[in-house]
Amino acid sequence: MRVLDSEMRLRILLLLHDSQRAVHELVGILGKSQPLVSQHLRVLRDEGLVAAKRCGREVAYELANPTVIRIIHALVDHACEFYAPAADTTRRTSVPGQD
Repeated sequence: MRVLDSEMRLRILLLLHDSQRAVHELVGILGKSQPLVSQHLRVLRDEGLVAAKRCGREVAYELANPTVIRIIHALVDHACEFYAPAADTTRRTSVPGQD
């Protein structure tokens, strides 16, 4: 799923796991511009990962399928397992005076 290859989109999904949020809330939390956040939300919506609800003048977003959070956690766990041994080896070989 290429949609999950963006740190920004992953952060948005994790934020929406807690509760639905309006675009301006996401902009404030992420510290990014409204057009950039909206662009990422559109990609997520087009892929069916988030749903938009109009609330008066605002649009609130929520997860369309909460299972996506389990997928993200599984990917993070896998990445940690995959990269942890390499990081440990790098640390061991880069410490001066240790053999």
